Amino acid sequence: MKPLNEAADTLSGDPYPSVSLVLPLLFKLTQVNLAEAADDSPLLADLKGLARNALRNAYDREDTQQLLQMAMYLDPRLKRLPFFSKEEKLNVQ
Repeated sequence: MKPLNEAADTLSGDPYPSVSLVLPLLFKLTQVNLAEAADDSPLLADLKGLARNALRNAYDREDTQQLLQMAMYLDPRLKRLPFFSKEEKLNVQ
């Protein structure tokens, strides 16, 4: 729960949160914080899987992904698009 709380705080802590932070936060949550670990119990592994799927499905639409990718590209802090392949970077550019 702590990683989810930290992500919510990151987005809600600023009076004008940046949409460009949504994809990096999703990446961190789904690939790092909610990744299955070898020592996870079956229940914890299932809960992490459900949380990962819920987060991915919330931003699944192609137009939403395109908007979030363009926002990242326009943000000077994230312009290098560290989470994308070369092909994805070219599409965004």
